[in-house]
Amino acid sequence: MIHLAIQHGPDLVRCPISAWSAERNVFVITPFDGVRAQMLKPDLVMTFGPGRPPSTNVLEDDHFQGATDELPTTGPRPMDQDAYEALVEKALSAIRSKDLEKVVLSRTTLLELDGASPADLFLKACELHPDAFLCLFHGPGHGVWLGASPERLMRAEDGRLEVDAIAGTKPMDLAPEAPSDWGPKERHEQELVTRAVLDAFLDVGVNGVTVRG
Repeated sequence: MIHLAIQHGPDLVRCPISAWSAERNVFVITPFDGVRAQMLKPDLVMTFGPGRPPSTNVLEDDHFQGATDELPTTGPRPMDQDAYEALVEKALSAIRSKDLEKVVLSRTTLLELDGASPADLFLKACELHPDAFLCLFHGPGHGVWLGASPERLMRAEDGRLEVDAIAGTKPMDLAPEAPSDWGPKERHEQELVTRAVLDAFLDVGVNGVTVRG
């Protein structure tokens, strides 16, 4: 299922997390610089059922034109192996000194796209990862973002809200079926993520939370 959400105006709405529950059909982004979350509130939403993706003409009409001209020009730069290993050691030192409990490090890679459009890349990603959550976002000051995650963000049905808390990834053919068969490192990571999700619910006043798995 693909939802194409289009907001005619350029301004995104800033809001606290507690305001999300009052909104429907919005797309929320949270920048890395610590500012408040922002919402895209679409004036038009088009939905395409399974097996019927929108054409690139739909994605690249007047609503999406200019996106390729606003690719981000700031942010993390590519990091060589030595610098990355030094960052890993810094993170381990912070964990040993109890300044951090968990940290996820990543590196930036620059690729030449040879003129590939955001729409083409998005549709190809949908084809390659039919079970993932994928998004193609373009907003003023943010550039163009194409993302894919194996995690379902949330599901709301019959007055219930379900959130997947996933940590400790392994290749599918190597992943144990029983949670007890995972190693202590993976189980500890899972505990941290589960606790963070529970704390987020408590912060916004959600009660009656049930943990499964």
